[in-house]
Amino acid sequence: MSLITKQNRVAVLVCGHTRTWNECKESFFSMFPHDKFDIFMEAYEDQYGYHPYIQSKLNYFSDNKITSINGYYKSCRVENNVLFDCSTFDPRMRDFTHGYCQYSKLQKCLELMIRYEYDHNIKYDYVVKTRFDLVYTDEAKTIDFASIDGLILDSNNTFPNDHIIIGDRESIIDLPQFVLSEYTTPTNSLSWTNPPHGLLENYIKTKNLKTQVLNISSIKRMNKN
Repeated sequence: MSLITKQNRVAVLVCGHTRTWNECKESFFSMFPHDKFDIFMEAYEDQYGYHPYIQSKLNYFSDNKITSINGYYKSCRVENNVLFDCSTFDPRMRDFTHGYCQYSKLQKCLELMIRYEYDHNIKYDYVVKTRFDLVYTDEAKTIDFASIDGLILDSNNTFPNDHIIIGDRESIIDLPQFVLSEYTTPTNSLSWTNPPHGLLENYIKTKNLKTQVLNISSIKRMNKN
């Protein structure tokens, strides 16, 4: 089966820190050739921005600044543009700002996509949310958008894995709106007991979405050598 058909318009949103993008971009464009997918990128100026836990595992606490991204895309923005005031968060959510930043970047990338839709008088059928530092599997290339019912998630890491989320346009647009609202008015203990995975799980359960889990990718960590 083919990942895309002529009847489907698919937007691919690549969000977050670019990290090992230069090592991963060949795999990315093999998975999402730019003549078949419309690609939108929303990145931070800080290249790595690892969570403190990952920093300690890698023993790497420095960072680099980037100003642009090599690749093919319809729209791309590199900017440290996620601002928030923790005092507005529910006290139970104030220690989990990485999740807030993650979904804020997704929302900003969706804004690039929606602006492109408006300017070109189109609307995407499906949206892929992914990140810069992934290498894709052969199984990923067998996904058929015509058979999607709910969300497709990656099988690696804790369920539900938020590295890659594939769904219809409305489900992906609603996702960051739901998650960001959980920081001020959380609706379920999943949001504060197991972030960021619990935030996605809360969304799936609240929207009563089906999920399909596939072996789609693996993370490419930096090599300090």
